[in-house]
Amino acid sequence: MLEAVNVTKYYNSLCALKDVSFRIEEGEIVSFLGPNGAGKSTLFHILVGLLRNYTGDVFYKSRKVFPFKDRGYRSIVGFVPQATFLERELTVEENLRIGALLYGVKNHREVVDSFLRRFDLFELKDRKVEHLSGGMKRKVVIVKSMLHRPRLLFLDEPTTGLDVNVRHDIWNLLIRISKEESVTVVISTHYMEEAESLSDRVFIMNRGSIVVDGRPEELKSLVGRYVVEESTAKGMIRRYFDSKDDAIRFMNDRGMEASTIRLREVSLEDVFIKVTGENERDSSNLL
Repeated sequence: MLEAVNVTKYYNSLCALKDVSFRIEEGEIVSFLGPNGAGKSTLFHILVGLLRNYTGDVFYKSRKVFPFKDRGYRSIVGFVPQATFLERELTVEENLRIGALLYGVKNHREVVDSFLRRFDLFELKDRKVEHLSGGMKRKVVIVKSMLHRPRLLFLDEPTTGLDVNVRHDIWNLLIRISKEESVTVVISTHYMEEAESLSDRVFIMNRGSIVVDGRPEELKSLVGRYVVEESTAKGMIRRYFDSKDDAIRFMNDRGMEASTIRLREVSLEDVFIKVTGENERDSSNLL
């Protein structure tokens, strides 16, 4: 459905994306996972038509498109940026109506009313945005991006800065949108749990490239099923095993003290560390 082939982007001499290629199927929820600066936002800005002067090709349903100048393509794209672009002194309903008018939505009053009711915002329709919580503002932005009924919905780190309970609410909203609206949802995130919980497939990015991709369970199987973490004076050492018995046998053979070790199942963070050779928290910032 959506395909990128060797997409590369430079900012002067700095390479933000290098030969990025992938294919996303219709109806999937996919995540681009990586640290801040891995190139996720740059990639999204190209795909939604906010950046030009890149090399490589973008295809939608096998048709080559130029997102920056292709109005037909942009009409089927919804985008939720990191920043919450809402008019603070206007109400929820007023913000959605402005969005609908900008999208050129026909019968915009009826459409906005329908979305307010369907996505549990009707009771808040007369409340000013400045009086909403951070999580509710994000929900309004997401609903606003759906008013023209896009086929592709891009969300750039949609839950950054929100607490865990609100993040789960946003996840449920995105799953609902995907199913009820038959929308292909594409998310960038640096939250490992978010990518694992939401996604049919995950693309792990680092330093402007996709280093590995697959279903969450497939990716975790690349490093093993269980991890033994050992806290040492030099830092945390992780060892990976295919079975719990092998992990326990290793700990017993080494005579490890319970206070310095932990046995757990493999997570996407382990995959990231293994395939990139660095801890996600310590990755240097790129564009």
